[in-house]
Parts: sequence; structure tokens; C-alpha cells
Amino acid sequence: MKPDSYTYPSVLKTCTGLKDGNLGKKIHTHLVKNGFESDVVVMSSLFGMYAKCGMFRVAVKVFDEMPERDVSCWNTVISCYLHDGKFAKALELFGEMRDCGFECDSVTYTTVISVCAKVMDVERGKEVHEEAVRNGFGSDGFVQAALVDMYGNFPTLIRGKTFPPNCRV
Repeated sequence: MKPDSYTYPSVLKTCTGLKDGNLGKKIHTHLVKNGFESDVVVMSSLFGMYAKCGMFRVAVKVFDEMPERDVSCWNTVISCYLHDGKFAKALELFGEMRDCGFECDSVTYTTVISVCAKVMDVERGKEVHEEAVRNGFGSDGFVQAALVDMYGNFPTLIRGKTFPPNCRV
């Protein structure tokens, strides 16, 4: 019996659950040998497995080679750069994601606000905050937690009146 586009995602999910990126690498080699490197579902599962196993550089390489991407993939790669300390690249990909026409979700905003907090870029963070509110994510609990973290780095903002209009923290 030959593996198919349903088998690989299941096996990769098991590797993710076991946090066994090395086994995932073997599966990666196998799926390439069997011609699945252009299968969107398989590659998305492979990318997610590498990212969740902490193998960020390999995950980014898979992301770069993916035939198609969705919002979840973009969020994951931005998060990889956040966790790898490459904040400028994370912000660059946030812009690229939007340039490609993808709409941000609460995970996107939470991650990008966290990047802004790490680099102490409150102006960019305020812009992202305003956008999150405009797009209906201002009251999301995860977004709000990231905002508290970011604005907590700037106590003078909390005392002053410099929050974006109509934005809740």
C-alpha cells in the first residue's frame, strides 16, 4: 500500500505530537521521493510539523517552497521569526502577507503586536492595534493580552492620552 495525500498529514501530525522532528525529516525525504512536494495539504502539514517541533529554519525553507499558502501558514512563519529573534523579518513578512491579499486574523495581530513589543516599536504597535480594532479583533482576548504586554513597556502611554482613538486595552 502506497502513502497518499491523507497518509502524510496524519503521520506528520503524529511526529508533531511526539515532538520528533527527526522522524519528521525522514517522512519529508519519503514524501519527496514519492512526488508529494507540490501537494498543498501535505506541504502545509510538513511546514507545521517543523515549526511546532522548533525547527524554525527548516520550517521557513519549506514555507518558501510551498506552492500555496494560507493565513495559518503566514501566521506560523511570522511566529517562527518571532521565536527565532528575527523581528525585522517577522514584520517584513507581515507586510508581505498583506501585500499578497491575505486578511489578518487574531493570531496575526497577536503575533505582530508581540513583535512590536519585543522591538519596543510602540508607533508600529499602535498602527497594528488600530487595524485590529478596525477589523473587529480589538476585543479578542489574545490580542488584548499582547496589547497589555506591549503597552506595559511604555508606562507613560498608559498615564497619558496617546492611545489610538476608539481603541480599547
